[in-house]
Amino acid sequence: MIGQDKERMLHKIREVQPYVILTHGPKDAFNPDHELVSNFVFEASVLSTSNGVRLEDMKRSKQSSIFGFEPHQAEISDFKPEVIIDITETYEQK
Repeated sequence: MIGQDKERMLHKIREVQPYVILTHGPKDAFNPDHELVSNFVFEASVLSTSNGVRLEDMKRSKQSSIFGFEPHQAEISDFKPEVIIDITETYEQK
């Protein structure tokens, strides 16, 4: 059985059909809630691709590319970036 929160996330992923999802990285020594979010988003994105998970006649989504981020303490979180996005132009907005 899928919990209500995960079902809401599945619904949103299927509705939006994102090509990319940004979330926390899978390890964070000082913020365990970030790890929970990372796992939650990953699981929901995988379930959103399953024909076995039916939601209000919504068709399944294609697997999104999932990118984790770690804004600081990369060495503690064992974060090894594979893609770096320069946000210089939008840093003030962030």
